[in-house]
Amino acid sequence: MQLLSRLKKTILLLVLLFLYNNALSIDINSDNIKELNSIFNKKNCDLILIDYFVTCYDYDRKSPSAIYTKIEGKKVSKDGIKKRPSFYTDNRIPKGFESTTRDYTNSGYDRGHFGASDASFDWNENALNSTYKMSNIVPQTPKTNRYKYISLEKYEREMAEKYGSLETISLAFWDNDPEIIGTNKIHVPSSFAKIFVSNTGYKECFFIWNDEDYDDINGKDPKFYEKNCDEVFKMFKKTVGKKIVFSGADKTELIKLLKIYRKTELNAEQLKSIKTILNKLQ
Repeated sequence: MQLLSRLKKTILLLVLLFLYNNALSIDINSDNIKELNSIFNKKNCDLILIDYFVTCYDYDRKSPSAIYTKIEGKKVSKDGIKKRPSFYTDNRIPKGFESTTRDYTNSGYDRGHFGASDASFDWNENALNSTYKMSNIVPQTPKTNRYKYISLEKYEREMAEKYGSLETISLAFWDNDPEIIGTNKIHVPSSFAKIFVSNTGYKECFFIWNDEDYDDINGKDPKFYEKNCDEVFKMFKKTVGKKIVFSGADKTELIKLLKIYRKTELNAEQLKSIKTILNKLQ
C-alpha cells in the first residue's frame, strides 16, 4: 500500500511538472502575429498566466512585461458593466514575487491596466474581474494612465469594431535604474508599447513614455504615439530610457541647495564632502 501511495504521489508530481513546463512554453495560436512565441516563452517569462488574456510575468520586476489579448468588436460595442471591481492580488504568483494594491498607496503612481483594459472586457463580469488582478496592473503616472494610455485603449475598441476583432500585445520597458515603489519593490516602467493587428492585414504599433509630459493639442490622437512595429518588437527585454541632460539651470539649482545644506549640516565629515563637491561645481 505504501509503495502504491508513493507511486501515486510520484505520478501526480510528474503531471504537475509537465503542466508547469507546458504552461511556460505555451503555443499561443495566431496567424497574424509571428512574434508571439518569441515573447511568450520560458526564456522571457518567469510565469505565464492564462485568463481571458495571456500574461508574461517578470519575478524581478514584480510586474507583467507583456500581455496578449483578443478583442471582439461585437462585445466591445455593447453597453458595458458600470460598476467596477476592486483591485486584488493574483494568488497564482508565488509569495515574494507578487504585487498588492497597497504597494501603490501614496506612491504618486496610478494602478494602470496594462494589457487588458476594463472597458474592453466589461461585456462579462468574470472577464471584467480578471482585468483587476494585480498581475495586469503596472505603475503609471497620472498623465500616462488617464490621458495617453486611455487614448490607445479607446482606439483599440474602435479598431476591434471596424475589423470585427483585434489582437493586441502590450509591452513594458524599463531603464537601467528604475524607480522602486511599495513593500514588494515594484519596478516602475520607463515606457510602454501597444501592437494592434487584425486578420485583414491591418497592423499599427504605438509607444508612450511613462511620464507626466503630455501634449494638450495632439495627445488625444493615438496616431501621435505611432511607432515602427519592427522597432517596438526589438525593444522588448532591452533597456529603454530617456536621455537625461544635466543643464546649466540644474547645476545652478544644485549649487544653491548644497550651500543651504552646508549651512545646516553639523557633521564634520558631511561638511567636508559638501565643500569638495561645491569646489568641483563652481
